[in-house]
Amino acid sequence: PNLTLDHRALIDAGINDWGGISPVTSDFINPERAWPEIDALARTTVAAGYELAERLTVYPEYARADRGYLAPRLAKRVFDLSREGGLAVNQYAGTRTAS
Repeated sequence: PNLTLDHRALIDAGINDWGGISPVTSDFINPERAWPEIDALARTTVAAGYELAERLTVYPEYARADRGYLAPRLAKRVFDLSREGGLAVNQYAGTRTAS
């Protein structure tokens, strides 16, 4: 998202994951380009009809303990850090609900 100012065009083109963005680290791949402000990216995402939601480093479909991709202790920690659907609990995503 730091390669263009037209984030809506990326959404309209079908992007479904912004990749890693951070308010505290620089982009090590493109250090000359700052990350977009998360609040601005959230507004653009919501205006396009989507929710900006943080994911963990493991994609949601692999985060479920019953899938067998993660060791049991790690699977428990991932569950504790995620909300229903496998996305991370954060200020944009809300809170995890019991399933």
